[in-house]
Amino acid sequence: MIADAPGETRVGPVGARADETPLAPTMLIGAGLSDVRLRKLIALEADWDGYEARRIDSRAIAVAARLVHALSRNGFPTPEMFPVADGGVQLEWCIGTMELEIEIEPGASSAVFVGDDRATGRHFDGEFPRDAGLWRQALVTLASHVG
Repeated sequence: MIADAPGETRVGPVGARADETPLAPTMLIGAGLSDVRLRKLIALEADWDGYEARRIDSRAIAVAARLVHALSRNGFPTPEMFPVADGGVQLEWCIGTMELEIEIEPGASSAVFVGDDRATGRHFDGEFPRDAGLWRQALVTLASHVG
C-alpha cells in the first residue's frame, strides 16, 4: 500500500497483506472518501474513451483513494484524478510552483511519479518501490507550497 504518512510511503495491495483480498474501492468511499471523482473512476466501464481503454483496476482505485485520504489528513489538498487507458489511475497536484503526478499501475504493484518545482528547477522522476525516498522528497517539496 501507499502508507498513511509521507515518511512511510510504500506500494502494494491496499488494506491487505499479499495473501489477503484488498479493500474494495467502494468500501473506502463508504468509510468517508466520498469524493465524486473517485466514484466516477469506479463507474467507468471498459472502452470509456472510445479507443478500447480498459476498465479502471479496483486495486489502483483503492490505492489512489488511500493515498488521497492519507495526504489529506496531513494537510494536502485533494488532487485532480484521471483514469488511464491501461486501467491505472493518475493523481495530479499543482500547488504554487510545484506540480506532482503519480500514476498507479493496474494491480497496484507499482507506480510512477514525476514532479517539477519551477521556482527551484528541482525535478523528481521515479517509480515504486525503488524510488520511495525520492517520492518522500517530492512530497516534502509539495508540502512546502501548501498554504
